[in-house]
Amino acid sequence: MTAFRLLGAVLFLTGIIFLHDVMVYSGWILQWPHFLGLGPLHFYLIGPLVYLYIRFRLSPQSSWQRTDVLHFIPFVIHFITRVPVLWQTAQEKFNRLQSYYDSLSSLSISFDATSFLTALIQEDAHRIIYFGMALIAINKQLAANTRTRETWLLWTRILLVGLMASLPLMNQLPYLSESRSNGLTLSLTFRVVMLTLIILAVIYFILKHSVDRLAISANTKKTTMDHQLADNILEVIKELFNKEKLHLDSDLRQATVSERLGISKQELSLAINQQTGDSFNELVNQFRLNEAKRLLENKELAIQDVCEGSGFKSRATFNRIFKEKEGVTPSEFRNRMEQ
Repeated sequence: MTAFRLLGAVLFLTGIIFLHDVMVYSGWILQWPHFLGLGPLHFYLIGPLVYLYIRFRLSPQSSWQRTDVLHFIPFVIHFITRVPVLWQTAQEKFNRLQSYYDSLSSLSISFDATSFLTALIQEDAHRIIYFGMALIAINKQLAANTRTRETWLLWTRILLVGLMASLPLMNQLPYLSESRSNGLTLSLTFRVVMLTLIILAVIYFILKHSVDRLAISANTKKTTMDHQLADNILEVIKELFNKEKLHLDSDLRQATVSERLGISKQELSLAINQQTGDSFNELVNQFRLNEAKRLLENKELAIQDVCEGSGFKSRATFNRIFKEKEGVTPSEFRNRMEQ
């Protein structure tokens, strides 16, 4: 699923940023100076990825849009500005780091609101804005109350609020401490605690999601699905067919639709059967028949063109299903329309 790939990317990049900070704060990076600058490079990726993860998780049937690339423009600009640092030789980076560490022990800092706010805007504002956008999307979903399982939404909302509140403190501690060295130590400790909590929370919800899916798979063979959940699944299927015209693909498979929805084929079949009494193929054929009847209104289209344009794989299948459902062949149906 797209959503969980995005979540994986977020965790991977968070790990890189965290590892870079540990190396810098501990001094280990002096042994591998080439890594200098790789952590801050990803700052402008985390926010968009989190927002897109929430968007795709809330709407599994949605797809990538051309405008989504706009979210990554700040990252591209930031990357270009970081090229001079990344392009430096290992010796140049080592000298830069050595000078930085030499200044830490003697550097005392008095709180400067201007420096604090400038660092806050440069380092945190971008992510806070995107976390806020994700929070708004979650609140809209909770207000609509269209899903029966909202636990992950509630906990994700708490996590986002916590991150929005803690990011400034996590990253700006060096500007609030009496010395930069103590501030960096406090900041690193805070990051370790926060990252540990986030990883534990993600692992918990992934495991819980897996257990819930196993329970559903086990129960679908012997019981019915929750009515609201089944109705939601059917509505999403209809939306896919009406907007994206998936049923017009003659090679459409049940697995394709279930993957788009992020559910198993068994869950898909159960929801359709429970709400309509039909199988997946019968539902698809009904949408194809509706399209065929619309195309038959165009007298210039040959019956074979109508067959192919409505998603049927063969003329024989088209004629058979059309007559079973409508009581007449496609040609007879068109003749009736002309009378």
